[in-house]
Amino acid sequence: MSFDQSFLDSLINPDQKSQAWLDERSGRFTSSEIHRLMAAGYREMTEAELAARPKKGKGSSTTRIEVYDTLSSGAMTYVKEKVCERLTGVQKYFSSYQTEWGDTHEPIARDLFAKLMNVEVKPSHFMPFSTMAGGSPDGHFVLDNQLKTIEIKCPEVSTNHLDNLRLKNVDEFRELHPEYYCQIQCNMLWTKTDEAYFISFDPRMPEPLQIRWLVIPRDIELQQRVLLKVEAAEIKAQQILVELTQLVS
Repeated sequence: MSFDQSFLDSLINPDQKSQAWLDERSGRFTSSEIHRLMAAGYREMTEAELAARPKKGKGSSTTRIEVYDTLSSGAMTYVKEKVCERLTGVQKYFSSYQTEWGDTHEPIARDLFAKLMNVEVKPSHFMPFSTMAGGSPDGHFVLDNQLKTIEIKCPEVSTNHLDNLRLKNVDEFRELHPEYYCQIQCNMLWTKTDEAYFISFDPRMPEPLQIRWLVIPRDIELQQRVLLKVEAAEIKAQQILVELTQLVS
C-alpha cells in the first residue's frame, strides 16, 4: 500500500513514555496488551448442535463452541481495567530494570537498524483506533514507496536475544512470541501497513550478533479476530459504563 505523506506525518511523535503519550493510551485497549482479549470465548451449544455431535470419540462430550466475538473471563478483567482507567484517569505503567534497559537501548537499536537498512526511521505517535483501541509502533519508515512499521525488543536477558537470533521464520516467531506477534499485527492494522519488522537487539553480543530482524507480513485472519474481540470489548465496556450511570441517576 502506497503511503500518504500527511498520514505518515501524523505518526510522528518522538515522546513515547511522556505524560501526553500515557494520557492518549488511558482507557484504551493497546497493541501490547490486546493479546489479553484474544483468549477463547465460548457459548453453550444449542440442542441441535448437541444432537449433531459425534456419538463417540473426539467432540462427543463437547458442550460449548468457541465464538470469536465472545470474551473470556481474563479478557473481561482487562475490559474492567480499562473502564477503571476511564473513570479514575489513573493508568498503571510499570517500570523495572528490564523496562528501563529496553527504553535506554531502543533508540540505539533503531539507529543501527536504519543505518544497516539505509532508511530513515522515525519514532511513531500513538495511533487511536475505533473508540477504545490503539497502539504505538516503535517506529516507521518508507521502503519502495511502502510504509513499514517496526517493533523493537531489547531483552535484558541475553538468552532471550539468543532465541531471537535463532528464529528461522515467522511461524517460529509466532510460536515463541505470540504476544509480540499479536502486538505487531495490531499496529499494522492501526497504521494501515502490510508489513512490519521485528527487531531484537543486545549490545553485549559480538557486533555481528547484536541485531536481528525478521519481516512480519500482514495476517488478515488474526486481524479480523482482533477486530471482533475489540468490538466485543468495547460493547462490554459501554454496558458497564451505562450500568454505572443508571446507579447514580
